[in-house]
Amino acid sequence: MLTSLGLFTANSFAAGYASGSLQVKVNVQSSCVVNTATVGGTTATDALLNFGSVKNLVSDVTANTSTSGQGLTVLCSPGTAWSLNFDGGSHLSGSQRRMQNSDGSQNYIAYNLYADSGYATPIPVNTSTTDATDSAYKNKTGTGAAQSVIVYGKIPATGQIPVPGDYADTVTVNVVF
Repeated sequence: MLTSLGLFTANSFAAGYASGSLQVKVNVQSSCVVNTATVGGTTATDALLNFGSVKNLVSDVTANTSTSGQGLTVLCSPGTAWSLNFDGGSHLSGSQRRMQNSDGSQNYIAYNLYADSGYATPIPVNTSTTDATDSAYKNKTGTGAAQSVIVYGKIPATGQIPVPGDYADTVTVNVVF
């Protein structure tokens, strides 16, 4: 009787099987992000152009994003053509970018952005999210890895001493692809 029970148990596990398949798919679309997206599990911070501390504006004050703070990075799909454009900032006056004193007063310091260390290629004001024809950073190609972009800034000499305080502005950077 024990032998019969053992055979019955062994045969109950060999009932058979059936197979099917699972297809796994994804469609990766061409995309780009600039500084404010999560990259590699780490949240990137906004780029920073920091002119540091000054006592007067007797001479030009210069800085760039590679040495004065958090650099600007662009991350685009491999082979994706991209360009950058920059708006006029929060305190634009005509075509002049300006930083405002943090005390809320109407005290401003004018500055300009450039695409080169010789301060010869100004970055124009462009608020379009689709047009990059006047961009100083155009016709670049994505690699699938973060690409550093250096932005140069200059506070032109005015020969004046500005009202003391912390001055700031926020410029929106658009990546057009």
